[in-house]
This record gives sequence, structure tokens and C-alpha cells, in this order.
Amino acid sequence: DDMESNRESCLEFRKPFLKHKHLWHKDLATALTTFTEEATEVMEGVEGSPEMPSLSKFQVRINELRDEEAEIKEMQGNVVEGWIKIDAKPARTELSKIASKWSEKHTSYLKHYVDKELSDLQDFIKRVSTGLANEVEENDQDKLIEAMTYVRDVRLSQDRIDNLFVPLKETIALLKTFKISVPDDTIELLEMIPFNWEDTKKVTLNA
Repeated sequence: DDMESNRESCLEFRKPFLKHKHLWHKDLATALTTFTEEATEVMEGVEGSPEMPSLSKFQVRINELRDEEAEIKEMQGNVVEGWIKIDAKPARTELSKIASKWSEKHTSYLKHYVDKELSDLQDFIKRVSTGLANEVEENDQDKLIEAMTYVRDVRLSQDRIDNLFVPLKETIALLKTFKISVPDDTIELLEMIPFNWEDTKKVTLNA
């Protein structure tokens, strides 16, 4: 009868929305943490086996989320079946916003990774350069130990930092493919900091 037919039409109309229910059923922060743990890889052949995001896995995941958002935007916005009229455009809009937020969280994670690595390295270089700029008196045991500690820290970090710049540039390149803007200051810092790092290594050789 008409009632049953209308009911079936409504259920059919609901299916495309339910296909994306994971977007509102899952906690985004928890899902992102789980993904980033799985999408972490070791820098092969680098001392200490430091970890970094797997850009290939991030690329696949962000593409999936972007495709899902596009699919949601194409979903039917309303249906008229007999005496039933459903306007799902507001729900479709909200669902699209949720999908966009999922994608944005993944790209933001990569931006934060780049920013943090550069910030930490900049602080490290400044600390070492400042510390080794001070002359050490022969009888100043504390200052001598402090200087030796800086030299040790640079040597322990050298392999990881030497191999850090290419992955950071590749991360920025990936973000740009998704039309994610990266501040000019970040790009300029990434261009300059390898030279600063080389200068820091030279200072430790002369310490």
C-alpha cells in the first residue's frame, strides 16, 4: 500500500547518509590518534631509528576523506514521495562539514609536525651556539662539562637532523597538493636552517 511504499522510499533515501555514519559515530580525536600511530614509519638507516609520518599513508587517507566529502555534497537533498516530503539539505550540509573537519585534522597534523620539528631544531641550534660562544676558563670545570655536553648532543643528533630536511620538504609538498597553505616564514626557515645546522656542526668541531 501507499504507507508501506512511502516507508520503503524513506528508508532508501536514508541509506546514502548511513553510509557515512562513521563520521559522527567515531570520536575524531581518537580516530586520528589511532591512524597516526599506524601511519608512522622509521627513518631507515638513521641512527636511533627516529620516527616520522608515513606520507604515502597520509596521502591515501586524506584523499579518501576528500572523496567522501565530495560524495556527500552530491547526495540527493530532498525527496517527495506521496504525502511525504523530506528536506535533507541541512543534514547533508552538516555532514559535509564533518567530513571536511576530518580531512582538516589530518592535514593540520602534518603542518604541526613540520612546525614542531623546525621550532625544536631552531631552539637546539640557538642553545648550542649560545652555549659554545662563551669562552671556557681552564679551571672552570662546570663550564667545560657544559661545553662538552653541547658537543655530545650535536653528535648524537647529527644523523637524525642531517636526514630530516628532505622529509620536511616532502611533507610541505604534499600539503600543497591538497591546496593547504604553508606560511612563507616556514618555507624560508626550512631553506635557511640546513645552513645554520652546518654552521653549528662546524662550531662543535672547533670546541
